[in-house]
Amino acid sequence: MPRMNGIEFLGEFAKLRTKQGKYQPIDLLMVTSSDKEKDKETVGQYGFVGGYITKFPLSGAELRSSIENFLPA
Repeated sequence: MPRMNGIEFLGEFAKLRTKQGKYQPIDLLMVTSSDKEKDKETVGQYGFVGGYITKFPLSGAELRSSIENFLPA
């Protein structure tokens, strides 16, 4: 992302949800290159993030499965 990383985005998005009361029905699926446990813990603190997928290595089947598990039935 050109101006901020994914975790910075989550912080800004959380502020918008709180300040403006908007975007409450939105849940996010984090797709990232980071496999650091610290990053996973940080992302896990945001209740609106419904999943965390590491890009590398990521097969199409894994991505499809993650998205299907993320979406409501």
